[in-house]
Amino acid sequence: MKQQSDLLMRLPDLLNLPPVSVSYPVRRCRLDDAELLATLLDSAFEEHWTSKMACDRLLQADDVESVFIMTDNLQPIATASCRLMPDAFPGSGYVHWVAVTPAYQGCGVGRAITLQALHRFYELGCQDAVLETQDHRLAAIRTYLKLGFLPEMRDETHPERWSKIQQELIAWSRQ
Repeated sequence: MKQQSDLLMRLPDLLNLPPVSVSYPVRRCRLDDAELLATLLDSAFEEHWTSKMACDRLLQADDVESVFIMTDNLQPIATASCRLMPDAFPGSGYVHWVAVTPAYQGCGVGRAITLQALHRFYELGCQDAVLETQDHRLAAIRTYLKLGFLPEMRDETHPERWSKIQQELIAWSRQ
């Protein structure tokens, strides 16, 4: 069976971004944050993260420009990375590995950490921003849509999948 492709979303421009407003501190990750970052990513994704993976795939990756981390009492609660992929997405910033620890989901920190990455792309002179996500990440998709991201149809299955997601989001909002 063919594996489903990730869904692409694009924010058409980075002008007039709302400010990042959150009561938790946000800073760039350092190499010594690898364990904190791995713990956070491990809590948000199915894949098991180690500090070596966090270093290799984010903190020391050539195409990752910034990794932001948000903390509460020095505990990591959210992260987002800024990736630049000029061959695949020329002129665009790629929002990468957005994660919010389960205890803070639904509190606006995912929106805030994503905005942090978008503001960084604006500073870097990017024209727009893209990200990839999966169908079941409804909370994240809802956040991205509210930020102005739009679905891009790159695969013949995407129109039907986006239609299903829209129906699920409507049902979810009524709960």
